[in-house]
Order: sequence, then structure tokens, then C-alpha cells
Amino acid sequence: TPVADASSHTSSLPPSPATSSSDKEKTPSSSNSSDVQEKPQSPSENPDGKTPDKYEGNNPNSAESLTGSVSTARFSSDGKTLVIRVNIDQYLSSGSCHLVISDGQGTAPVEKSVEIVPEASTSTCAGFDISASELSALSRPLSITISLSSGAKTGSLEATFE
Repeated sequence: TPVADASSHTSSLPPSPATSSSDKEKTPSSSNSSDVQEKPQSPSENPDGKTPDKYEGNNPNSAESLTGSVSTARFSSDGKTLVIRVNIDQYLSSGSCHLVISDGQGTAPVEKSVEIVPEASTSTCAGFDISASELSALSRPLSITISLSSGAKTGSLEATFE
């Protein structure tokens, strides 16, 4: 199981507000009584009468370095592949993720690089799938380091895999 390094900075944005089925009401119409229309939200439904803030804290896109977290580090169900996934707090249109897996025993590390993939308001690494046979020479626990690079910004994420 991955254990995030205490020095890793993580931050996340709240999800976008979505319209739930309770926000819709059925209104009769002459052509079809099952038409669904958006229920307008009145100021009385928001106790303050204020629009809630979209974000709390600092905007991660303004940060001087890239931040994020190792969201997944596990073996596939058949045990043949170590699956590593990364969330990046900033929106990036391009860049690279460089993975180094080592054991701290002096054994040659396993290294892989993938591209950064932009998402709606954040980014991710394209994904690392490492064959268990590539890891066979390494002793556990494994140290996972991912170097992020996009333009002039860089960052580093660390985790341990037991």
C-alpha cells in the first residue's frame, strides 16, 4: 500500500456543483406531462443570499512548483503489473512525468517516463504500468519518486510501496 511522504503537498479543488434530481421538478405541459425543467434556485434557498465561493485557499495554478499526489500504487488483480497513477493539482497543457522506483539497496532503479495529460481543471500523468518482472531485482519497501516538468515549472512527488 502506498504511503505518501509527509513533505508531499496535496491540494484539491471542490467538485463542480452538479444538478441533482432533487433540483429538478416535473411541470405539466400541454404536449407532454413528463417534461423535466430546471427548478430555478431562489435566494431564499441559500440562507446567506450569497453565492458560495468556488475555491478555498490559494489557486494551485499560481504556485511556483508543481504539486500533486500518487493516487494509486497497487498490483493488478493478476499480480503481474504494478499500477501507479498520479494526480497533479495544476492544469497543464503539456509536460512530462518521470518515474523512478528504487529500493535504497543500491540495486539499479526502474525508470519510466510518460506525458502529462490535461483534465478539466487539473492534470494527470498518462499512467505507469510496470511489469512485476521488471521489479524482481528490487527489495521492498520500494521508494517511488515522480518528477514533474511543464515549461519552467517542476515538482516532485514521493511515496513508498510495501
